[in-house]
Amino acid sequence: IWDGPGRGWSSPTGARAPTETARGDVLAGILYGLGAAIGFGMTDVMTALGSRRFGSLLFVAASQTMSLGLLVLAGLLIDGGILLDTRVFPTAFALGTLSGLSYLAFATALRLGPITVVSPVVSAYGGLTVVVAVLLLGEALALVQAFGAVVSTVGSLLVGVRFAVAWQET
Repeated sequence: IWDGPGRGWSSPTGARAPTETARGDVLAGILYGLGAAIGFGMTDVMTALGSRRFGSLLFVAASQTMSLGLLVLAGLLIDGGILLDTRVFPTAFALGTLSGLSYLAFATALRLGPITVVSPVVSAYGGLTVVVAVLLLGEALALVQAFGAVVSTVGSLLVGVRFAVAWQET
């Protein structure tokens, strides 16, 4: 856990501090996360437009097929090809099913509702992810991290709320 400038790294389990490589991995993870956030933000807008024009099922099927094609191409070009391991199939099938249904629900929500409401409400899944990671994976949170998860989840939900009373100019 990064305790802040001057205090360095610590672990709630007493494990040794991450190495320099691990710290670089943390920075890389943050940068990849920011890149994904930008990508997902653009994806929300494109999904809303595509599902409104072509329908949710057709648009999700087409976009997921394109994603699969790009992943296969990347797998062939990176690390000498795709290695198939049949042990991954049951979990991949379950995740693929859940992911496909989630994308279909998301595209339908964006087709029916305004992006400014749907996208922030859906992005509140981050709070659920934190709860699941703590309960099922045994990950530990510092108090400030738990507070941040609650604040960001509530903030995401509040962005999606349409208040009946508008601000009045003074």
